[in-house]
Parts: sequence; C-alpha cells; structure tokens
Amino acid sequence: MGSTSEGKYKIIGSREYISLNTTGLINPKTNYLSYYEENENCWLFYGNVQRSELIIYKLPSGEIEKRITFDSRGPEGIGGYRGVFVHNLDSLIITSARYVHNFFLADTSGKVKKRYSLEADDIRGIHPQLLPQFSHISIQNVLKNNTINLCLFPTFNVESEELHKETISIEYCLENEQIVRKFNYPVFDNTSANISAYSRTYNGEQFIYSFRRSDIIFVKNDDGTYTEYDGKSRFRDKSLDWTTEGLSSFFLLQQQTLSNPSYLSVLYDKYQKFTYRFFFPGYEIENIKEIQKHFESPEKFTIMIFDEDFNVVGETLLPEKTYDPNMKFVSKDGLYMALHFDHPLYNPDSLKFERMIVVETIGQD
Repeated sequence: MGSTSEGKYKIIGSREYISLNTTGLINPKTNYLSYYEENENCWLFYGNVQRSELIIYKLPSGEIEKRITFDSRGPEGIGGYRGVFVHNLDSLIITSARYVHNFFLADTSGKVKKRYSLEADDIRGIHPQLLPQFSHISIQNVLKNNTINLCLFPTFNVESEELHKETISIEYCLENEQIVRKFNYPVFDNTSANISAYSRTYNGEQFIYSFRRSDIIFVKNDDGTYTEYDGKSRFRDKSLDWTTEGLSSFFLLQQQTLSNPSYLSVLYDKYQKFTYRFFFPGYEIENIKEIQKHFESPEKFTIMIFDEDFNVVGETLLPEKTYDPNMKFVSKDGLYMALHFDHPLYNPDSLKFERMIVVETIGQD
C-alpha cells in the first residue's frame, strides 16, 4: 500500500503560457485534447466537436497547422468526432459519437483509411461499447505491436459488487481485426455508490485506474489482476458513498454532484515520473442558474502527486477560479492547465494554458 502525507512536493503555476488561436468558430472549451511529439516537434490535437473538427496546433507557438473536418455520414463518415489516439501523423485512431462499437483509422489529411468493428460477445450477443478518448476525465488508449488496448463502457448498469464480472478494456489486433484479450473491472469493497466511472493512464508498463467514487488507485497487473494503493485525498472530508437517486431534475442532479466529493482524472508524467490525480472536494451552489457553469469548470480542486511506487508525495489545493481541471495535458515541459474562464487573463479568442511546475516543500514555510 502507498503512504499518505502532506508531502514533499507541491504544484504551482509558472506564469509561463501557451496560447492557442481560438478565434472564429473554434469553441474554447473541449473535452478532447491529445498531446503528441515526434523528432523534437510537438503538437496539440484539439477536438472542435460541434463542427466534427480536429484542429492540430503546433507547440509552443499555438498556431493552427491543420484543420480536419470529418464526414458524419457516407463511406468515410465517422458519426461525430469523439477524440483521437495519435500513433503517428499518418495514423490517427478516431472514436465516434454514433458508432460506439467502431473506431476509425485516419491520417492528417482527413482521409478515413479503415473502419474497425468490435465483434459481439459470444454469450450475450452484445457489441462492446468504446469510451470516447476523453481528456476532461482522461482516458488513455495504447497501441503496441499492432495491438491497441481500448477502454469500454460497462455493458450493463450493474451493482458495484458485480462490476468485476464486466469488461473494462480490450486488446484488439489491428492486423487480424479481432479482440484478442479482455480485462475485467477490479473487485471493489461493498458500496452503494455507482462506482463504474473511471479515468485511466499508462506509465509505460502498467495501466493505472482512478475511479470517481474510490480512494484506491488500481494498477493492473499482466495477468489482469490489480494491485491496490491508498490514494485518499487529505481534503476529502465527506463520504464518497452519496447518491443522486430520486432527484426530480437534471439541475438538481448536477447540484448534488457538485456538493459532494469525487476523483477526476489520473495522468502520468513520463518526463518527471509522477502520476497526478485530480480531486474535487465538492462545494455548495445555491443559484441554479450557475450550476452548469460550475459543472463545466469547477472553481475548486486539488492535484495529488504519486511517486513511482504509488506513494502520495504531495497534494496541492489550487487557487480558486484560476485553472480548469477539465482542460489539461502533459508535455515534455510539464503539466499544462487551461485558465479558468473567470481568470483575469482568460480570452476566448486566445485560449491560454499555464505551465505548472512541481517544487519541493521541504524546508519551506
């Protein structure tokens, strides 16, 4: 088990920024960001979902290098853009809003080269449903040796104690076009909360799972079992075992969600060998008109730091109304966070990301 303490590290803003050109019909809010680097060059792949568009920004300039609009229907239709895994600049794995058991191979010219379809389960006769390549609640897929590991939705709405029987991810062979291996959810302690929502990252050897309603970090082993590490936030002072059942409106559901704690993304920083876990402590919103704003960009959150042995070596409560926990990426220069839309420097036509730095707290006041 990992150990928890106030820690030897904290995360602070550097006041160094990357600015993206988001003028015109580019939405300065997205749930689909993918960072890619090759031969000392780096890019940010940005989903402009309302237009089924993928925008490729060159970094660090933030200038648009290419805009790709995908067809919704027809022979190259993808049914709506929902994220990308960038294998290389000629090999983009696209997930779909409509075709949830399909994914697509495209290139940066926008040409869809191949459509892959997940075969139905032999027992239930149901096709696996792919999770979008989210970045707001980060989902990382991995391609190795022509086999891609993909995240799934749970097929059925089952109780938490039964989730370990459900498939959480698959390995799919691109050459043979078939599923070659399946992996199940971990076994959870008894809880009445719906625990299925998760984030996943990869540290080069193992997949690391963070579940919205669990303090535990689950690290998948080669045999499909999991090793558990204590990942409780020191800012969690309410139970994770809360419910939205019986609420009469969508706004009340969002209000209840905002007032209670949950874990957000988990991200691996391969350059500094840290794993970051984002935590939302919950806070009360009385004005119903403000709920959607807070739901999209919470004002308050923390970032936990884990070392390579999954010990918690720091946790920082970020200043309120400063950063957007749902828009971030890890680059060779560090973790970048988009500015919150209430930040004085926020500009919807020039979306800024601030470089965050990890500093030691030992010997500091």
